Amino acid sequence: TNVNYCLEQLFFDALCAVAEKYKNDFLLDFVKKQIDMKNLSSFHRSIKQKKGKDFLEKYLLTGGYISGETFLDAFANPDSLKIPQYKKLLTLTKIDFEKSIDDFITECIADAKHISFGIEPIVGYIWAKEIEMKNIRIILYGKIYNFEKEEVFNNLRTPYVQ
Repeated sequence: TNVNYCLEQLFFDALCAVAEKYKNDFLLDFVKKQIDMKNLSSFHRSIKQKKGKDFLEKYLLTGGYISGETFLDAFANPDSLKIPQYKKLLTLTKIDFEKSIDDFITECIADAKHISFGIEPIVGYIWAKEIEMKNIRIILYGKIYNFEKEEVFNNLRTPYVQ
């Protein structure tokens, strides 16, 4: 909804401001990549649901590495969206896409677990808890609807700590 978009934009703006104020490149990179992932997700959803360009425009966040104009320019021809670091994410189905986004973010912050002091361990801990909760939901959903064990395992996100 539009309220969620506004709250997300405020949240990411605040995180970017804090990261810039304290000159924390790790946090700024993490936030910008999350913004890009949200925008990729909105782009992907708009294309798959055959929504109009105006629908996408309402839900693009600002502040990421990739400008909203890049997504809007590629809307008519999704194959023209060329973002080398995110190329793999653009060709996936919905379930693979959501899983790949989570795994991509996990991979991006993997080095944080080797840092003892600073914000990195806190960000890593919070992300690890989010991934654990998603994995628990996937397992419970699979049990409730009697999915095959292999199908459930294939949908689990890569854990932060390995």
